[in-house]
Amino acid sequence: LSPVCLSVSCSSSGNSLIAIDNKIEQAMDLVKSHLMLAVREEVELLREQIRELQERNQQLERENHTLRATHTHTHTHTHTGGPTS
Repeated sequence: LSPVCLSVSCSSSGNSLIAIDNKIEQAMDLVKSHLMLAVREEVELLREQIRELQERNQQLERENHTLRATHTHTHTHTHTGGPTS
């Protein structure tokens, strides 16, 4: 014997499935929103970190340039018999 589907029970189970699908879709949208927010926050933190590292890199490059210039100047005077200051 095959099950008989009454229009009322089929309709209510169909509505139930639609309601479940809607809830699943809403939950997925909520998860997506939270993930996007978390990703945006992380991207902003990483951008700030990049800015800080770039500034530090520039500072170290300037310091390196100064030290090289000082070393070259000191090294030249030492080998030519000039002042060693």
